[in-house]
Amino acid sequence: MICTALAMIYGCSTECRKRSFDEIGKGELIPLLEQVMQSYIRIRSYPRSNRVENGDSMAPLEWNYDEVANAVVRCTQVVRSFAKLDIAKSFLIRYKQGSILRRLSDLILPDANDSCTELPDTVKKRDKIWLKLQRIVTARVRMEVSCVLKDLTFRASDDDKVAIADHEGMVDAIVKAATLELGVCEHTDEGDHHFESDTNKSREYLAAVLWNLAISEDLRVTFVHNLDLIDALAKLTTDENAKTRKNAASALGNIATVDGNKEILIKHGNGSLICALLKVVCGDIEGGARRRAMRTLRCVASGNVIDLVRNHGNFVDSIIRVSIEDSDRDTRIQATETLATMISEVSCSSNNGSDMIRVQLMRGIVQNIAENRDKKCAEITCKTLSQEFSKMESGGHRVNISDFPRLLQALEEVTLDNSHSYDVKHCAAKILHNLATFDENIEIMVCKSVMDTLAAIASLSGPNTEKAPEYAIQTIIRLSQVEQNRRQMAEHENLLTALVNFTVAAPEGSLKDEAKRTILLLVPIL
Repeated sequence: MICTALAMIYGCSTECRKRSFDEIGKGELIPLLEQVMQSYIRIRSYPRSNRVENGDSMAPLEWNYDEVANAVVRCTQVVRSFAKLDIAKSFLIRYKQGSILRRLSDLILPDANDSCTELPDTVKKRDKIWLKLQRIVTARVRMEVSCVLKDLTFRASDDDKVAIADHEGMVDAIVKAATLELGVCEHTDEGDHHFESDTNKSREYLAAVLWNLAISEDLRVTFVHNLDLIDALAKLTTDENAKTRKNAASALGNIATVDGNKEILIKHGNGSLICALLKVVCGDIEGGARRRAMRTLRCVASGNVIDLVRNHGNFVDSIIRVSIEDSDRDTRIQATETLATMISEVSCSSNNGSDMIRVQLMRGIVQNIAENRDKKCAEITCKTLSQEFSKMESGGHRVNISDFPRLLQALEEVTLDNSHSYDVKHCAAKILHNLATFDENIEIMVCKSVMDTLAAIASLSGPNTEKAPEYAIQTIIRLSQVEQNRRQMAEHENLLTALVNFTVAAPEGSLKDEAKRTILLLVPIL
């Protein structure tokens, strides 16, 4: 009753809690709360295995286990109210060389009674009732303690997070509790459903604890080598609770931001982690879970792209599909950025097969330009393709339009769409300029879609828009050098007008002179 009253009192305002923590929390209340937790732990660990076998009474009911457990629940709620205070976090973490952490760690550790297995027939009915009560109450306590750890780690300093993770047995306890198997028994009453609900909630909170801890750069480096922890996070990405899936994916995403961790995660469990994340990205009904899993894959994708693609044959196609079809805009953007990241990594690789993967990724980028109407995605894809074509040209690699059959039409669509930014049109102009440097592309490029695109870009005006029209004019000049192209170019309704307007507005220089000569080549044809 006293603990219940304390829990209600400490549900007050933050300022009141701060004052109370300074006045009585440090010196009197925290020691008392620790004693309550310690008493419950002793009762919970009451030896019973031999008594199960003998059929004897397993525990004296006069202990009133339910009331003691309820007291520790209220007790942890008070600790949680303090754990939310920035000024109290370090005190709680370091109290008596980690005494509070030790109690919290003990309270979340599963025991044999947590698994949902049938009890032997030799166990008396009264003892079965007691065991069932203990199981339900233990789950409730674990849920409350998990919530304390969540609040204790949220926005804690890096030193405090490291202290929590380094506390003996803490991470192992979190991992074991987060992956507690419920078993396959039937839920026959309300108590069973409470057990399952509290256990599911514990997983959500513990996944959040791991996410909070993984914000620390030091812990990201150590966590990746804890195979049980990574296995647990991979498992939690498939949890029935959407918040649990999001928290687990976010923790993995933080771990994946460290360069040295990327390849370890790619190879973890012979690729099982990547498979789990792909399953979330491609099939989860919760947009937030897909988005965070996609962010993790984006971080991982900047590692060993060759192995990633080789070991997961559907990886590139899956990311392309997500980048175009996902209903969540942020997930589409993350997927598009993943394609861009992978292309950048592959283009710097000399491994066997890198050229084939590069072309596959570039085709995915072209498909994205053609089918994805999102403005941010268009900026990413056009910029990426422009950079890659420039790299290929400078590196002596030929770029053939026939490898990208949808490209020209896609560039026309993004250029003529006034909702797209100048940067998109600038990149489109650069792409066409790169393509026109190769003789095999010249005849293919003299088509209505390219002429429309070049005329529109050449006619752009305004501050800081000079470069794109210049690329367009240079491309027009290059295409006009092939005699059989000139009639179609001259007969285009806007191309000559764009050339004339450019020569009128452009400053004196070699490009203006070449534009004039091009006009003189085309006009006589009319």
